[in-house]
Amino acid sequence: MRRFDPFREVLDLNRLFAEAFAPIGRGVSIPRVDILDEGDEILVKAELPGIEDKNQIELYVQKDHLIIKGQVKDEMEARNDKIYRKEIFAGSFERVVYLPVEVEPAKATAEYKNGILNIRLKKAQDNLRGFKVDIQ
Repeated sequence: MRRFDPFREVLDLNRLFAEAFAPIGRGVSIPRVDILDEGDEILVKAELPGIEDKNQIELYVQKDHLIIKGQVKDEMEARNDKIYRKEIFAGSFERVVYLPVEVEPAKATAEYKNGILNIRLKKAQDNLRGFKVDIQ
């Protein structure tokens, strides 16, 4: 269970409005993520289209959130063709993903394959079980 944090709720609401009113094809919505509970781990799957090399990705893990940064190269930039429409995102992006439980940042692992970044995060022990309170 996550403790209520009004500031986090406001940030989440701001992100939702930014995504809803952003121009199509601009990087606000990337990377899209799925967060799964796998017992003693959290699995975050991030979709990163256009990233060919894992070295184009930066990943930072904190106790209650992670930050995914990257750079998608623009293949049309070097071409001299006339462009009628450009909706495929190119450029830098950053996404802060708030986690449903606290994790141990030092135990995080990540793997990038076929456009999907899989991040495994070990849950902090305090979240797995409660603690006994002595009654006075």
